[in-house]
Amino acid sequence: MTGEQNQSNTVIVKVQNNVLGNIAMICSLVGLLITGGLLCPVGLVLGIIALKKEPKGTAITGVVVGAIGSLFLVVMLLIFGAVVFTFCCSCIGLGGLAAQSAERQNISKPAAQAIYAHYEETGSLPDDATGEQIVAAYTHDGQAFKYDVGSTMENFLILHPGKDGKWDTPDDWSVDWDLFDFQSAEPNDDTAIEPPDQGDVEPGESNSP
Repeated sequence: MTGEQNQSNTVIVKVQNNVLGNIAMICSLVGLLITGGLLCPVGLVLGIIALKKEPKGTAITGVVVGAIGSLFLVVMLLIFGAVVFTFCCSCIGLGGLAAQSAERQNISKPAAQAIYAHYEETGSLPDDATGEQIVAAYTHDGQAFKYDVGSTMENFLILHPGKDGKWDTPDDWSVDWDLFDFQSAEPNDDTAIEPPDQGDVEPGESNSP
């Protein structure tokens, strides 16, 4: 009697694993979900390299997610750059305006001192007509100043037509002076009442009204 011997054939299936593709996918997912896109460019590059190996599933995922995250990162960097640029321009502009304001205050100071001298003598600010007569003796760039009583009767405006010498044009400027600016001045302070320098008044004009 012949015995039959059953032989079982064992089939070994070798599962391929794309390690680089796995790393690319993990980098892209972590970059998009956790780091705000910072690791996505790394995942994108690794995914492109991993496409040369099989299987390509994880590599494709790394490339797609990495590309989305990289695009998001670029947009955020552009927005951040625009905000920083705008902020820097604003700071530069504010610095320029501050310097311009200080210069105009210094230019109009002699006329403002004359107005305050009138206040010291009379106890009140002059009306528009009287103030105009006082500041008419003071000029800058060959143009006389104008005077306007402020809204609180404790401040006043010294106005100038600007370089074009014409009123009601865009280059007109004014300085708002407050009585407190003079009353709080120390004896050696630059805002203390003193006769204006000859250089602040055009030749042929008197230093006082």
